[in-house]
Amino acid sequence: LACMSLLSGECDEALVGGVNLIQDDDLTDAFERAGILAKDGRCKFGDKSADGIIRAEGAAFLVIKNFERALQDGDRIYACIRATAVGHVARTTDDIMSPSLVAQKRLFTNALGIGGLNASDVTFVEAHGTGTPLGDKAEIEAVASVYGKSNRSEDLYIGSVKTNIGHTETVCGLAGLIKATLAVFNRRLPPTLHVSNPISELEGRKVVLAGEVRALPEKSIAAVSAFGLTGTLAHELIESPASA
Repeated sequence: LACMSLLSGECDEALVGGVNLIQDDDLTDAFERAGILAKDGRCKFGDKSADGIIRAEGAAFLVIKNFERALQDGDRIYACIRATAVGHVARTTDDIMSPSLVAQKRLFTNALGIGGLNASDVTFVEAHGTGTPLGDKAEIEAVASVYGKSNRSEDLYIGSVKTNIGHTETVCGLAGLIKATLAVFNRRLPPTLHVSNPISELEGRKVVLAGEVRALPEKSIAAVSAFGLTGTLAHELIESPASA
């Protein structure tokens, strides 16, 4: 929405932010009863031992401007937003809270079309990556189907900041976007933690869990996903300033 306001001239500068505070135990207790929380206190995205999320607090804000305005103002530009896309699981699953392979693939494809990019242009994917068996399997399958096709010349890295800081819930989309932004700016992809036995959906694919720090090319493009409990899906494609 911020990008749309900037492109339409509705505003010259936008602040996009979120805050998540855990002020009582009610939701944590409910998640524990539902078996949603990881038993060992670790998010293990993409690993066969993944068994749930870890709740976390967070606050994050981004300043977004049109590229030419940022240059004119002498701002430090960390990354450029190439495309954004929003979707919904709608009728593609039996349960609104279940991950949808069909809806995710459609969303990724739409974002690439909006950005005028090929799937092979994307260097890495910052997944929603909750560390749940059902969610991880569907998301990695969707990423591999769209971004990890065999005609890629280089492996596609995938990871989740939730393994590093936990699930910040209403902030988790921004957390992933900030991680990806700093990665393309610094040309270093931070490691996704707690991965010792990757799930079978990664086998035979050109998709690699970034279990250690990875160097990125000067011109990198990242895809970032964030999904909501009500079925909303969001996806961004960002690129290093050198690519703009």
